[in-house]
Amino acid sequence: PLGTPMATPPAPAQSFGSALQQQLKRVEDYVDRVALPGVYRLPQVFEFRFVLLGFIFFYCFALTLLSLIPLNTITSESISTESRRRALTVARVLAEINEKTLRSGDYGGFRTDLILKEEGVEDAYVISKDGKIVAPPERMGNSPKEAGFVSKIKGSLREATDETAGGRFVASVPVVTFDADLQQNVPKAYAVVVYNPGNLAFDEGRAFSLFVQVLTLAVIIGFVLFFLLYRLIEFPFRLLHEQLDLSLREGRDQIDIRFNFPALQNLLTSLNSLLSRLAASSQVEQAVVGKGSRDQEVANIMQLIGYPCLLIDANFIVQRMTPSFEALTNFSAERILNQKVAEIPDPAMQQNIQHLVNQAQNNLSQIFSDHLEISGHMLTLNCQALANASGDIEYYLITVTPLADGGKEGAA
Repeated sequence: PLGTPMATPPAPAQSFGSALQQQLKRVEDYVDRVALPGVYRLPQVFEFRFVLLGFIFFYCFALTLLSLIPLNTITSESISTESRRRALTVARVLAEINEKTLRSGDYGGFRTDLILKEEGVEDAYVISKDGKIVAPPERMGNSPKEAGFVSKIKGSLREATDETAGGRFVASVPVVTFDADLQQNVPKAYAVVVYNPGNLAFDEGRAFSLFVQVLTLAVIIGFVLFFLLYRLIEFPFRLLHEQLDLSLREGRDQIDIRFNFPALQNLLTSLNSLLSRLAASSQVEQAVVGKGSRDQEVANIMQLIGYPCLLIDANFIVQRMTPSFEALTNFSAERILNQKVAEIPDPAMQQNIQHLVNQAQNNLSQIFSDHLEISGHMLTLNCQALANASGDIEYYLITVTPLADGGKEGAA
């Protein structure tokens, strides 16, 4: 009818994929907040390599222990099958060697001595079709212990096997005769054998021995896996350190590491953004000063000099050193760079450099020199102060050159 408001169409149903993603996100958040804080705490208390090694060892131990469950099941099934087969085979032999005695009904000649010598055979006897023992003669008329099994085979013409409550196996083979009245074969007696599979059982000693052997192999493989995993985890961090150090030295604003790991790529994105901001800030500072930093220029001059060189800033912090200086003094760049002059391992060199710097502060237009023995050779340390346009000292350039007299002075 006119004037009736139209019903609002139902909102489209949320897609199954979106709902599944939300559920997975909730599960992941729950795991991070509830289940994993204790795990995240482990690397804070112990060294990461030991935490990783502990996880791998636990995995090897648990996997080895759990592998014994299906092994025990398979072994038990195999033992059961083999025990039934052996019990039935012995019962057939018992019926065969006493077949004439059983058919004639004269049980005085019934023999079980050969059967009882068979390993695992605990008992052997013959029962009549009514379930009473008829042979051996000394047990005639007694009821067998395996009454439940006997009740199952009464009147049966088929061979049968069964397992008793004590873990033993019972097998029966019928001895058949022809009944003229019924005109068919009927069971006259049953040869019964009780078999104990104890010698085949998978005992605890053998199980423990197998567990130790498998665990040893698993631990060996686990150590190989630990080595590969630890190296794989360590590699991107080592590469990141090298790339970051190179970027800071050369003024680069990008780090690129080809490693398909989303968490690492997110970290690289943040670092590249930070480096870009640092580069932009440095450019702004250079524009304010007017000339900009001369760090790269001084570095090029150090390479052109050819002699071992050391560059110290106005705060007495070592900024650069040439490879030849590192080779001459055996000081590693990681130990010297960005450290104060007082951190130089050679105390004599510390004093010489401090003396030269104090002299250069008072006279920027002169080169000051001093002598120092390095690696058994008497060499000359030269210092030149470098100032900016405002006259403020920015750097102290230290060079190492041979003595002009070829080292005779040092020898004297």
